[in-house]
Amino acid sequence: MQSTVKFVIKFSRSLVLLTLVLAMAGMAQAQKNQKKIAAKSEEARKAADVFTTIMNIPDKSIPRDLLNKAEAIAVFPGVVKGGFIIGARC
Repeated sequence: MQSTVKFVIKFSRSLVLLTLVLAMAGMAQAQKNQKKIAAKSEEARKAADVFTTIMNIPDKSIPRDLLNKAEAIAVFPGVVKGGFIIGARC
């Protein structure tokens, strides 16, 4: 009878310890997710700022009728200007 009680006590302690370890691992994962969400939110804010800046320049803004037809807009705030010139003559 005593050995059964000792076994139950050891098992209970192990179960509590395992629960604490899993809870701490879950909190660490939640903190990682919060950091990722904060970084993505900041990136989205920067993209919105770039788009607003572009639209406030009359000569370079995207035409409104084109925006009304658009299904999506991609803005990459960290991209440096670049371009390729491809030409042909007949």
